[in-house]
Amino acid sequence: ATAVSASIFQSTFDAVPGGQGGNITLNVTRGSNGSVSFCCSPFDDVIMLQDNVPVTQVQSGDGVNPSFLATLDVDSAGGRFNFKFRSALFNQVEDLNISVFFGAMPPPLAMATLAPTYWGPGDSCWGTLQNAVASSGLPEDRVTVILNPNSGNITYGTPSSDQWIQWRELAANLSSAGYRVLAYVNLCSDIQTDPTAGGTSCA
Repeated sequence: ATAVSASIFQSTFDAVPGGQGGNITLNVTRGSNGSVSFCCSPFDDVIMLQDNVPVTQVQSGDGVNPSFLATLDVDSAGGRFNFKFRSALFNQVEDLNISVFFGAMPPPLAMATLAPTYWGPGDSCWGTLQNAVASSGLPEDRVTVILNPNSGNITYGTPSSDQWIQWRELAANLSSAGYRVLAYVNLCSDIQTDPTAGGTSCA
């Protein structure tokens, strides 16, 4: 059984630069672990840590009731914090399994998406890609889609002019939806096997 449990009762934080910071109040309940009861000492500690380094702590102040409220101040610099409980009866530390971030969240990372070679302009995978981006919550303008028409080789007769129009329409539609669109272009007029080099070469 869990010896000590906790939940967030309330929290406040001023995320404006130069603000006053804030505080968090935890509702902590001291239980038992087998035959060992953690209730109760007024000197039980709730500890707030940042990067696993103790920042501040507060005592329960209650030697009777299993549950108590613990309010801890958060510096205006904010950051991510986690919390632990230290029993004054046994000098034992328990993780409260609470992690909280205070402050302005960092901007999402840019994501570049490489479209697989065999996705044609009318392939349903384009819809799947757009649904995935929408579900992720990432803004479309932070997604770069790389079109790869005919493995990039558009100077060797294929795609046909009609197919190329479809690729242009796809690029325009993705761009209108907010995506950043690039096209991979192979400037070789032909790809030939070069047996002496053990590979391929441009012609």
